[in-house]
Formats: sequence, structure tokens, C-alpha cells
Amino acid sequence: MSSTHLLIDATNLSGGGGGTLLRTLVDALPQDQTRVIASDNTRASLAVSNSDRPNIDFKAPCHPFSGRRRRLLVDQVKRFRPARLLCFGNVPPTCKLDGTEVATYFQNAHLLASLDNRIRYNLKDRLRFSMLRRGVKQNAKHTDDWITQTPTISETLGRELRCDSKRIECFPFFDRRAIETAIRQTESTVRQPRSFVYVSDARPHKNHRRLIEAWRRVQQTENDGNLYVTISRNEAGCSDDLPTNLHLLGAVSWEESIALASRCEYVVFPSLLETIGLGIVEGVLAGCKAIIPNDACFDDIVKASLTFDAMSVDSIANSIREAIRGSERPSPLECHRHADQTYQISPSKIVLPNRLDAFVEWLMR
Repeated sequence: MSSTHLLIDATNLSGGGGGTLLRTLVDALPQDQTRVIASDNTRASLAVSNSDRPNIDFKAPCHPFSGRRRRLLVDQVKRFRPARLLCFGNVPPTCKLDGTEVATYFQNAHLLASLDNRIRYNLKDRLRFSMLRRGVKQNAKHTDDWITQTPTISETLGRELRCDSKRIECFPFFDRRAIETAIRQTESTVRQPRSFVYVSDARPHKNHRRLIEAWRRVQQTENDGNLYVTISRNEAGCSDDLPTNLHLLGAVSWEESIALASRCEYVVFPSLLETIGLGIVEGVLAGCKAIIPNDACFDDIVKASLTFDAMSVDSIANSIREAIRGSERPSPLECHRHADQTYQISPSKIVLPNRLDAFVEWLMR
């Protein structure tokens, strides 16, 4: 075995959820057998300096189809002769790399046209995603294996690329230990009844507009509860006449988001498209009941307490209203038998397995 068994290419990663997953993976890998070339955009996610982890080499961000990325990968493979190259940013190399086995970690559902068909992008984003989708298909021949996060992504990727299912491995993972440690640090926090949290950025597919309108409608009849959203008023594009129990917090740190979830009763997640949905995972592990879209990609993640049609403001509002009232709709027979009882919303359960150890073993085999 060469001294560098695994080379990770994260040169086109922008941070965010991808950066968090990269940090989780790098922390689990043997440092002396792993080399990482990472975009400068991931520095905050990795939270390291070059002296802290000498096996991480930060570079200026590379466009996935650029000659610079191609030359960098060719050079790194020649210099370190890794047994395996993991491209962590969805896109395989743009050329054949001899002498190394290539795997591509596919974590962006927006690059699957049959899934990403409900979001209205501006012209710039439409062109960008169209180019990326075309580039992924053109360069699929340069990767030996694909790694995905959920069964739905695996099935859709295989269908769109006409790829043999034997070349697709599903390794969902998240840092459960770090999440549980952060939760324990907030255990003395009192959970606020009828409180809802949505931790996300303000990108269009996060569907804040429908969520906020749904909350307005709920407050016309319920006038109860609190909704905490981690975008600013400017990002929300709202008028000044917002309900006073809608709290637009702006961006918060990861630790603050865990503390926030630990104080809330529900995590509501109206996003139109997700892969692993870390905000859902973290919320449920923190004790929240999940209210999510009734889409297959979410079924892979959690058995939810309530679901809705993410395209329908009324459907979102109805689920929130039901959660505030704290009861499911019983059958007439149950109403007769238990007329004096309150029907509580059932708890949620994470169904997505954490396969971090299996992924590390597969990479280092």
C-alpha cells in the first residue's frame, strides 16, 4: 500500500452542508494514509489551519470542468500515487486518471433533472445547472464508482446516467456523536410548546415564501405558537406586517442551531429538494417532531410526525395548524371510545442509517 492510500478532491466544494460532510469524513479517516486537496471555501467548515492537519492542502476554488482542476488532479495522482481518488463535489474528473480507482461522491440533487423540476431559478442558475448536468453525464466514464446519500438519489442517478447499479454505493453519513454532544450541552433548556424551527439558508428551493405565507394563515385562526427561521428579513423579502411570533433570526452557528432545535417542539422543513437533509436529522435527534414534505427523498430520511405538499401553502398551513392543536384526527370509533383524551402527535424517527464506518472501510479497503 502506498503511503497515500486515499486522495480526496474537494477543490470545487463551496462549504455549507458539503463542507460539514467533508469534515465528518476527514475526521474519521486515518490521517497518515489520506491526503485532501480542498477549496479555500471549506476552511471554515474544516476549522483547521495547515499546521493542524498537514494532510490537507487548501487551494483556490476550481471550476469542476476547468483545466486547472484537471492539471491539479493529474499532478496529485502522479506525485502521491493513491490507490483511490474520491471526488467529493459531484463531478468526476474531466480526463482518465491511470493507476488509481476513482469514486465520485454525488450529493447535489439539483443535478438530477427528474428530481429538480419544481424550482424556479433565475437565468444564471438555470444555465449553471444545465451545464453541470451535461458535464456530469459527459464525464461519467471517468469514474469507476458513484457514492450517494439516499436510495432515491441512487435510483435516480442510475436511471439518468444509464449506469449499472453495481457501480453505485449508498453511504449516508452524519456526525451523530457531535450532534449528541451538542444536544447534551443544552439538556437543561426548557422545550417551548407549539414552537417550530426551520434551519436553512435562503436559497430558492428552501421554500421560505410558502412557509411564511402558511404561518400567516395559521395565525388568522390559531394565534398561537412561535416559528423560528434562520434567514434575515431582507432575505425573506417580507413586508413589515409580519406576525410577531415569526422570528427571522438570520444566520446562526451550528451550535446555536442545535440549541434552537433543543428548545423547539417541531422541526418544519418545507424544502422542495434535499439529499440527506441534515437539518431534519439534527432536529429529530434533538427531540423535535418532524413536519416535512410527502416526497420520496424525505421518506428516505425520517418517519415524520406530519407531512404536507410542499407546493401548497394550504397544505403546509394545515399541518402546522394540526401540530399546534396537538392532535391527530382519530376515527369516529376512536372519538367515541376516547372522547376525554387528547390525541398527541406521534414522535418522529430517523430511518436513514449512519454508514460512516462502512464508508471509511470501503474507501480504505
